Amino acid sequence: MRKSAILLTSLILSATLLFAGCAQYPDLTEEENEMVSEYAVSLLLKYDKDNHSRLVDTSEFLNKYNTALQERESARLAYEAAKQLEEETRRKEAQEQEAANGGYTSQPVSPSNDGTGGATVIDSSESVMSVEQFLDAEDFSIKYAGLTLTDSYPENSTDYFFAMNALENKKLLVVFFDVTNNGAAQQFNVYARNVTFKLNINNQGYKSVYKNLLEDSLDEYLGDFNSGETKRLVLIYEVPADTVVSSLSMMVSSNTKGSVTSNLE
Repeated sequence: MRKSAILLTSLILSATLLFAGCAQYPDLTEEENEMVSEYAVSLLLKYDKDNHSRLVDTSEFLNKYNTALQERESARLAYEAAKQLEEETRRKEAQEQEAANGGYTSQPVSPSNDGTGGATVIDSSESVMSVEQFLDAEDFSIKYAGLTLTDSYPENSTDYFFAMNALENKKLLVVFFDVTNNGAAQQFNVYARNVTFKLNINNQGYKSVYKNLLEDSLDEYLGDFNSGETKRLVLIYEVPADTVVSSLSMMVSSNTKGSVTSNLE
């Protein structure tokens, strides 16, 4: 930089001598000559591409950037920990619920023609009852609408805490139900019924569905329906990744009413 300044100063002085030979040029004091030199140096620095990084102090911006990276990584680790804890909790709750309801046994299946989509239902008191009646929701119809095996539900969700993810070598079995309000506008409240939903996959025995925070979970649903409105709700259970579902049935149990079952697949 000093060499460049000296060079530019020399050029200016040379130009001064040149012009002095062909035109009248004002005499400058030593102080004025120094001012001209300083101005010339500042111009040189302004247009010197190798000097720009030294003209702006970027340390503050780098510190903010590094801090943001650290906060983002901390948030990611916190999310991973919370997700793992939530998955472990819901599995433990499912196991505890399974143990608590171990005394429930199903009775021989009896068919019913109650307009609930061909569901076959029973209860422990041997009187035929539909799932809707068991839930004290006679104005509603609950119809099986298929199933899917997936790695996560909802798929492609951006909500970290209200989504479910299958463990390694596992899949989520998501069972869909179309719930329709056949009466006036009213509330569909499964949450208040204190019932347990179980699935029997490929005749391997009834297992409690996983508890979750999903808004469309049938086993703990609470929401308003307009007259004639249909909403799709789900039950979820985790299975080995290579599972092929050949048969599927559902049981709804209560401490006061016993249980009812419905053949789905």
